[in-house]
Amino acid sequence: MTHLQAVRDVLVASPEVSALVGTRIYPSVAPQGVARPFVVLTLASALPNHTHDGVPSELLEEARVQVDSYGEEYVATHAVATAVDDVLGALSGPIMSATRDSMRDGYEDATSLYRVSADYMVLR
Repeated sequence: MTHLQAVRDVLVASPEVSALVGTRIYPSVAPQGVARPFVVLTLASALPNHTHDGVPSELLEEARVQVDSYGEEYVATHAVATAVDDVLGALSGPIMSATRDSMRDGYEDATSLYRVSADYMVLR
């Protein structure tokens, strides 16, 4: 399972996130004409973690995942980003953890949508 699929699975399973976007969480690009708000996940980078304690390195991979929340209203878009941040920030288990590295917002003239973009370091 990829980092993007793992993050998507966690977000879709969250009642807080799914109440806002349902299953509209897409890898790399959202389909044209999709209902708003929605989330796009992008793998920015991935690095395997090397270990000397006998744990296979494929079980410990770190990736930077960019999570973009899109919406037609500023407040609603931030509500989605906050729900995502709450869910990913609560991950701290041995199977998967996530730490937010940065967050920024803006407005895209080409799509007439607000966007909140956050980068997470995901270890799984």
